[in-house]
Amino acid sequence: MPAMTMVQALNSAMDVMLARDRDVVIFGEDVGFYGGVFRVTDGLQKKHGEERVFDAPIAEGGMLAVAVGMGAYGLRPVVEIQFADYIYPATDQLISEAARLRYARYVVARYSAFNVLFLLTSEWGPNPKPMDHDASIAMFNRIGTEIQNHDPHRRLRGIHDDNGCLPDDFYGNLSVWNTLGQYAQHSGSDYQWPWCDDCSPPNDANCKGRFATPRNRQTLHDEMLDVRVNRKRNRPVMDGEYAYYLRRAEAGHPMVVNRGHSQDQATFRKAAWVLTMAGTYIVPGFWRTYYGGWAGRNTPFRPDDPEALPAVKDLQTLHTFFTQLENGSRRLMVEARAPRQSRLQRAKPR
Repeated sequence: MPAMTMVQALNSAMDVMLARDRDVVIFGEDVGFYGGVFRVTDGLQKKHGEERVFDAPIAEGGMLAVAVGMGAYGLRPVVEIQFADYIYPATDQLISEAARLRYARYVVARYSAFNVLFLLTSEWGPNPKPMDHDASIAMFNRIGTEIQNHDPHRRLRGIHDDNGCLPDDFYGNLSVWNTLGQYAQHSGSDYQWPWCDDCSPPNDANCKGRFATPRNRQTLHDEMLDVRVNRKRNRPVMDGEYAYYLRRAEAGHPMVVNRGHSQDQATFRKAAWVLTMAGTYIVPGFWRTYYGGWAGRNTPFRPDDPEALPAVKDLQTLHTFFTQLENGSRRLMVEARAPRQSRLQRAKPR
């Protein structure tokens, strides 16, 4: 191997990659016609063309932002920034945008093989954002697109709403990555917590007489059905956190269901039914699967806690019922399509 200076070695390496991979592009300040201030790209534009080796304006942040976008869509950009002092205007693009998209690719590689759902943010809605609203939407669109581009299993992707009325922020042309019609946290617009049928003890001050009613459940059914039917998004609609089974607030009242979205077994079962009949998917929780389920953030995480078994069995029964119903409907359809025999043909001995 011939001895080379650092500049010659860099030039040779880029020359090799430009010839080997059509997705490699090089751009920066004076890298094209002049070959760079240190001649690192000397001769590359003449050899590989102006579309693959080209000059960029004096805007380091813009150059790196363009490179991040190119990389997100499959290109392999090489950006030259003339001097180290000029890298600082571009560091936000590097440590925020590039790092964020790289982390999204890691999450997909780590978890996509499992039957998972990717939710990019929790409780999106009218709450204040730590950044500009439009910039926040654009950021999540970029992350969602990155997950879409790198997920070989095509898992469901979406945004977790916090009030049941998800705006149209993620259903435009830039949000084709979103495969959910809605992922709501909703108990009906007339809901008042705790949504329980029979708080225990019923005269406890924490209950304050706020019980679920048939009207509450009808409202929940109608509003989720409206999302699925009238918005015509033609995508799965999910009600996440519609209920936390026996979610408590005070250690001194272990049997009092007195937290938001708290439900006892009877209400838990009824809410699951009305949501299923509205054609939505349900994502419940249990007090041991929530960090504040008992009285604080130090609650042990026990998804298999025996106390949750009654609610789990109810959900399993509901799943079995609709599975058998679906299988029976398919069987009837097959039988209806089968050719009918005459009474004489059915009576003829074989």
